[in-house]
Amino acid sequence: MKNIAKTILVLTKFITDIEEHAESKVKYEDAP
Repeated sequence: MKNIAKTILVLTKFITDIEEHAESKVKYEDAP
C-alpha cells in the first residue's frame, strides 16, 4: 500500500510539473 501512495505522489508531482510547463509555454507564445 505504501508503494501505491508513493507512486501517486510521484505522478501528481509529474502532472503538476507538466501543467506548469504548459502554462509557461502559453505565456511565452502570447508575449510579443
